Amino acid sequence: MPLSNTKPNILYIMTDQQRFDAMSAHGGLAQTPHLDRLSQEGANFHGFFSNAPVCVPSRCSLFSGQYTLTHGVLENDGRLSEDSPFLPKDLAENGYSLGYFGKNHLLDDQDPRLSIFDAFDICEDANCVKEDLREVRQEFLDYRKARGERLGEFGSWASADFHDYPEEVTAPYILREKAIQFIDQHDRKDPFCVVLSFEDPHVPHVAPKRFEATHPPEEMPIPSYPEETFQNKASRYDIKRIAQGSADATDSDKQKYIAVYHAMISWIDENVGAVLDHLEKTGLKEDTIVVFTSDHGDFAFHWGMCKKDLDLVDHLLHVPGIISWPGKIEPRDIPASQTLAEAIDLFPTLLDFAGIDIPKESQGKSLKRFLLNETDSHKQLVYSDICYEWMKNPYKDYDAFIDDWKKASVSNEPHLLRWTAPFNVPGDHSRAVRSQQWKYIWYHDGHEELYHVEEDPEEFFNLAIDPAYADTLAAMRQQLKEAPASKAKTEAS
Repeated sequence: MPLSNTKPNILYIMTDQQRFDAMSAHGGLAQTPHLDRLSQEGANFHGFFSNAPVCVPSRCSLFSGQYTLTHGVLENDGRLSEDSPFLPKDLAENGYSLGYFGKNHLLDDQDPRLSIFDAFDICEDANCVKEDLREVRQEFLDYRKARGERLGEFGSWASADFHDYPEEVTAPYILREKAIQFIDQHDRKDPFCVVLSFEDPHVPHVAPKRFEATHPPEEMPIPSYPEETFQNKASRYDIKRIAQGSADATDSDKQKYIAVYHAMISWIDENVGAVLDHLEKTGLKEDTIVVFTSDHGDFAFHWGMCKKDLDLVDHLLHVPGIISWPGKIEPRDIPASQTLAEAIDLFPTLLDFAGIDIPKESQGKSLKRFLLNETDSHKQLVYSDICYEWMKNPYKDYDAFIDDWKKASVSNEPHLLRWTAPFNVPGDHSRAVRSQQWKYIWYHDGHEELYHVEEDPEEFFNLAIDPAYADTLAAMRQQLKEAPASKAKTEAS
């Protein structure tokens, strides 16, 4: 039965560290029939980009509608400030029942805005399951922690494993059940917003054993790349590749990483499907906007690297962006050649569809007119930023970095590298602007990169050093200087 209210329900589904191509509908290795169905029932943006390549800055942008330079969180050590716009707050003030289930990495544990949620559960301990499952849930958490410890011991690829633990004690299953329960118990006279925030496929990489048959490691392709791609990139890439231990990973290590990473997404897909099926079964599908995205991607051994890093590359910034509302939003694939969109646009889009005023502090642009076919294009440029303005990687090679790290680890003197892991290479304050054809990255130390992403989507060949592209380089520099994010504090020099 349709709801009596006029505002749509919102199901906001997020994964952590899912590349755009990690869906079968996007040509990837994960088996995602339910996400594929969602993409076929809604607007599937092939040119959707995160505003930051790591968790917290990206999530703060998603939920505030602001670029990282504006909300001020440019590394994972921060949280969204209390004076920033916050999507759930606007929804709560306009009659929405709010449920948030899963990974936070957004608000501080003592943030008073947590009180606006009718239910908020990050599901990190054994108490989030029924009593008879708590012992095995704790065993699974201990196992998962042990796999995570291998990252520092062996390398950033080394947590990957298939396990035999009951699936109902793993986070994807628990979160789906929490979401379904909230949907069933909320007062139907009010619209709901459920944020379903999966912590996977972030490390540690573990997936149910049955997925090994559908994602056999020995059949996983290992991405190739020209070794010279590192010659004209910022020095941190080659340093990070070595610091991660990626250079020491065998082919079988890489294949297992790739297999488990995509298996985790396939497992998420099954649980997303259960929630989508429940909306249909309960008659809520027609009244519900469903959003699916991820905070950032994963190298997945492209460029010989894994996990994520403080790098503004499309492997980490290009993520799924799907918006579905049956009967309201026309189902279609939207190629990047038609239009681009970015994470900060989801904030004003959802408020716009709900008939709620968009805060003037929001820097995103509502997609509503585009989704309703009132305009043919949305954006031609998207932006990303990472690391605080004072941050600059001082190391030109791995030996210089690791020598300094070893000295800092045994010293009592203040040091940039003290208390850090040997795979945490200092970040460079850097900024990027991307069009449908070109991408420009500026680094604090003055290094520049220019890629013809339409022809070189892997960003192998830095054209900033080629005099033949001087005019394009100058034009993209100017685009970055004029970026909306530049209103905050920093401009490219």
